[in-house]
Amino acid sequence: MRYAILPAPHANVRYDAVQRELIRAELSILLGDAHPVESIPFAGTPFLCFDAPDEPFFRRLAYRLSAAYVVFEVRDGLLCPLDNPNPAFLPDDVSGVLKYKGKTNEVFTALLINLAVFSGDYANRFDQHLKILDPVCGRGTALFEALKMGYEASGVEIDKKDTDELNRYFKKYLEYHRYKHTVRQTSLTVGGKAGGTRFSYAFAPDAQALKTQPGCLTVVQGNSMDCPAFFKNAQFHAIAADLPYGVQHAGQDGKRPIPPALLLEKLAPAWVRVLKPGGAVAVSYNVHTLPTERARAILAAQGLKVLQGGAYDCFAHWVEQAVTRDIAVAVLE
Repeated sequence: MRYAILPAPHANVRYDAVQRELIRAELSILLGDAHPVESIPFAGTPFLCFDAPDEPFFRRLAYRLSAAYVVFEVRDGLLCPLDNPNPAFLPDDVSGVLKYKGKTNEVFTALLINLAVFSGDYANRFDQHLKILDPVCGRGTALFEALKMGYEASGVEIDKKDTDELNRYFKKYLEYHRYKHTVRQTSLTVGGKAGGTRFSYAFAPDAQALKTQPGCLTVVQGNSMDCPAFFKNAQFHAIAADLPYGVQHAGQDGKRPIPPALLLEKLAPAWVRVLKPGGAVAVSYNVHTLPTERARAILAAQGLKVLQGGAYDCFAHWVEQAVTRDIAVAVLE
C-alpha cells in the first residue's frame, strides 16, 4: 500500500520550504531503511510518500510525523483520506496558545521529540506511555508536545519566571477545558541545600480516568545539572533539548550567561545519568554559537553513540539571520 502525507503549511514561506526538507528526513528516520521516502506532487502540491503494509501501526506512525496534516492511501491514482488512529490526549492547541519572544516552533519541537524516541531502542514503543525529559524546558513547549503524544513529560528550568508562567498557563488551560486535575508542589534539596521546587500534575478528562489513566507532567524549577537529584537514575526513555541559541537569550549558570558549548558540557553528564540504556538524546542548537562537530563530540565524550550520516546529516536549516539550527542525536548503548 502506498501512503501519502500532506504536510501542514507554515505561515513563513521561506521556512515552509525548509520544513518540507526537515520532515522528509524525519520521516526517513521514523520509517527506517526498509521504507524509502519520496516527495511526489499531486495537483502541484508535494506529498511525502512511502510503501508499507496496510496496518494500524503504519497509520499511527504516519500521523506521528511532526507536520502531518492528512494521511492518504493512494489508490488507482486517487487520494483516499485515512482516519487518524492516534488518541487525542490533549487538544492540539495546548502547545501553541502561550506566546512569547524566542519560542521554538511547535512543529520543530515535535520533530525533536520524534528523533529522540525513534533513534533509540524504544522506537517500536512510540505509541506507548514513554517518559520524556526536556532538561532545559523554558515555558514548556516540548512538554506540552510530549503530553499530546501520550507521554509522561518532565522538564527542568532554571529561570523561575519561566516556570511560574508555565504553571499559570497550564493550570488555566486545564480549568478552561474542564479537565480533572491535581497539582502537588514540593520543595527540593540538593546536597543539603535548597535545590528548587517540583510541580507534579495529574490530569484527565474525567474523574474515572484521573484515577486509572492520568496524564502526568512534572516541572522542576532548578538547575539542570541536578537532574540526578531530581529524578531516579535511568528513568527516561528519551531526552529532547532545544539549547539557547546565544542570540535572543543565553544559557545561564546562576545569573551569568555562558556559551552554549560550555552549557552542554556542564549539563550532558547529568542527562546521561537519568537516561535509560537504549534511550536517545536529541539536542538542537545554533551552529553559529555551537558547531555541529563540537556538539557531537561533547555527547560522544559522555559515552553516547552519536548517530550521523544519511538523514541525520540533513537537519541543518535557516531560522533567521543569526540562527542556523541543527540537531545532534546520540544513543546510550
